[in-house]
Amino acid sequence: KAKKLSAMFRLLRRDEKITLITDGPKGAYADDGHRFLFIEATKIKPISSTGAGDAFGSGCVAALLKNKPLETSLALGMANAQSVIQHYGAKIGILHDWPSIKSLKRFSVKTKKTL
Repeated sequence: KAKKLSAMFRLLRRDEKITLITDGPKGAYADDGHRFLFIEATKIKPISSTGAGDAFGSGCVAALLKNKPLETSLALGMANAQSVIQHYGAKIGILHDWPSIKSLKRFSVKTKKTL
């Protein structure tokens, strides 16, 4: 599995860009050109996974547009995705308000030396 992720990052990597790869209920990876980060998904019972990837991506982008650190971006993406999968449909559950710092800290973002 690590070989597959490494190959995907090599394929997708662009200078000065952030690459994100989601891994379903396991979490997601990010590469900013300097480090690899991993955010583990918290254990919740999903009702439907429809829209999870889009919700994750839009949460990450929203944080990056506000110049938040990549760790915050991953946490907001995960919070948005996990809110969406607790409902049926791709739009119900999307976060409309910025989560509190405390609620984002429940997500563990770890730096990985390698994949």
